[in-house]
Amino acid sequence: MPEPDLKLLPRNVAAMRLGARPFEVPVLAAGNPSATLLESGVGNCFPGLECDIRNLERRFFPFLVVDTDFGSLRVTEVASAAVAAAAAAAELSAADAALYNAIAADLAAGGEWQIIGLAGDFGPLGVLDFALTDLGGGSTGAGRLPADAWTAVRLLKEGAIVTLQLAGPGGRTESLAAPRMRYLDGNGALARMFEVGELTQSLCSPWTHDFRDCGCYYWATNHPDIALPARTGATGVDETDLATVWLRADRNASPPPVATEAGGAPELRHHGINRDWQLLNFVFESREQLAPYAESEFTAPPFADLSTLLTQMRYAAGVELALTQEYLVAAW
Repeated sequence: MPEPDLKLLPRNVAAMRLGARPFEVPVLAAGNPSATLLESGVGNCFPGLECDIRNLERRFFPFLVVDTDFGSLRVTEVASAAVAAAAAAAELSAADAALYNAIAADLAAGGEWQIIGLAGDFGPLGVLDFALTDLGGGSTGAGRLPADAWTAVRLLKEGAIVTLQLAGPGGRTESLAAPRMRYLDGNGALARMFEVGELTQSLCSPWTHDFRDCGCYYWATNHPDIALPARTGATGVDETDLATVWLRADRNASPPPVATEAGGAPELRHHGINRDWQLLNFVFESREQLAPYAESEFTAPPFADLSTLLTQMRYAAGVELALTQEYLVAAW
C-alpha cells in the first residue's frame, strides 16, 4: 500500500517517533529551531518564560519529588503508591521501601528531609562524591565541583546510579541509591511521572506579578510602560498629550499624572495589579484607548539620509543578534 501524502511533515523528536519514521534521527531543519526540543526551550528559572526549567529536576530520583532554591535540595513528596507497586513487584527492596514510607510519614507530619550529599556520574565533571556544603558557587579548573545543587542534579547522567545522602528530623541520616531518572519518554515527550501543569506551576502566580516586576523594555510592545492618556473629552475629563505611567496606581486622577525621568506616578503594587489588572487600558498608536479602536492611516517620514537608516538597522541587528545567541546557547 503506498504511503499517503502528508501535508504536515514531522520535524521534531516526538512527532517523528509517533509517526511513520519512529527510528529516524531528527535533524535541524528550516522551521525547526533548537527550541522545539523540550530540553532546549528558551526558558530560564527566575522563574522562566514558557516553563520553569527547575521543575524538570523535581523527579530526578525514583519516587521522590525534590524542590530547589539552587543551594539546597528539599524533599517535598514521596510517590507512595509507586513505592508500594514497586515493592510488590520485587523491584524495590523492603529496606528501601520502608525508608521511603518513613520519609513520607515525616513529611505528612510536618517534618523536613533534605538531600545533603550527592555521589554519581556528573557527565563532563566525571564521577564525584560531595556534600552540598562543598559547593561554593563557582566551578572552574581541573577537578572542579558543580556550581550549585541544582546544577549538580542537571549534570547527573541519565540511567547512571546516583547516591543520595539525606538528613531528616532529629538529626537522622539515611542513604538511597538508584538510577537517575529520565524526564523524557521514548517518544521525546515528558515522562509519565510528571503531572499535568508541573513545569509551569512555579511561574509567576498570577502572571501579573511578572508583568509588573519585569519593568520597562522587558515585555516590549505588550507592556507599554508609558503612554499618552486616553482622549476622553466627551466625558468632560481634561485631555492631555503628556505621557503618563501605564501601570499608575491612581486610575481616577484627571488628568493622569505625567511620567517623568524621575519615575512618574506610583505604580500598582502586587495586590493592586492582581485585583485591578482589567482596568489597564489598551494602547494603540502610543495612546490609551477607551472607545473601540478605529485604525488610521499610518504615515511615517523617511529617514533623513542613508547614514541615519544604517544606524537604525545596526541597532535592530544587535537586538536580533542577542536573540540568536539565546537560541545558540539552547542548541549547544
